[in-house]
Amino acid sequence: DFIHQTSTTTEILNARLEALYFQRNETTDESWYFVRLTTDKGDRQTTLTGDQLSTPAKLKPRLLSVFSGILWSGNAKQLDIIIRQQMEGLKEVKTTDFIGYAKEHQAYIFNDLAFFKGKVVNKNDQDYYKIGRLEIKSLAISPTLSINAENPPNFSWWPNYYRVRGTYGTIVLAWWLGSYFAEQIRAIDRSFPFFELVGQAGAGKSRLLEFLWKLSGREDYEGFDPTKSTKAAVYREFAQIANLPVCLIEGDRNDNAGNTTSKSFEWDNLKDAFNGRSIRSRGNKNNGNDTYSPPFRAAIMISQNEDIQASEAMLTRIVHVRL
Repeated sequence: DFIHQTSTTTEILNARLEALYFQRNETTDESWYFVRLTTDKGDRQTTLTGDQLSTPAKLKPRLLSVFSGILWSGNAKQLDIIIRQQMEGLKEVKTTDFIGYAKEHQAYIFNDLAFFKGKVVNKNDQDYYKIGRLEIKSLAISPTLSINAENPPNFSWWPNYYRVRGTYGTIVLAWWLGSYFAEQIRAIDRSFPFFELVGQAGAGKSRLLEFLWKLSGREDYEGFDPTKSTKAAVYREFAQIANLPVCLIEGDRNDNAGNTTSKSFEWDNLKDAFNGRSIRSRGNKNNGNDTYSPPFRAAIMISQNEDIQASEAMLTRIVHVRL
């Protein structure tokens, strides 16, 4: 009774905040705390930065933006007490910023599944994969691949595919299959070739690429047009996947005389991707001289109506098929 009469209780958060683990992107030096918020409506998992967790004025709008009705009304000292209890012994989860094969860990990390040494690994309820002693997840949101790991593979499409596409279709399919192992092939041969698929309008290029993407778990997708994208968007397309094809479509822009226009894509910018080296560098947002130059981890497919106009050094890196 004495305690009740001489103390007051004030609600500072109308939810339970539970820190699950710490995650860092080593290449960009960004980090987050992965937390679970629980209310009588249910629970939701999200990320909070160290800045948000240490500043009540930034924590309040962040919580309201991820779960409706959650309100923080405490002060900085109360927040410090809660966070100190949560951070003791908190584990760290490794991350990648792309979808596909992480050669550093010899594992394929996808949206909802991972593969390690031929075995399927499912994501746990805390949104990461546990592979032996390694705990890892991908921070990439796109692309989203729907991969079948439950039913045995079905190759009933192959006779019809070969009857329609024939020899050239087999060559395209062989290169496409090789792109799933581009990193491993480059580790042995130091390179993986580009592929150029050329043909007049109506030759079947788009339908072929859409089918190959469907085999890869990506529906209703052909590729992207680099001339319709900003430079930043183009290079993000190159960096967001590993051991998968990057398909550039209709990158040629010619005038009536057949001359290349200023809107065409500079193919020679891609030469270093042949060896898996970086094709773009940018400065990190800090006061130092640090740069970010991600290696090229994927494979390049070029599909358009006319042969690309590029230097001999670029053309010798390309497997060419005309429909």
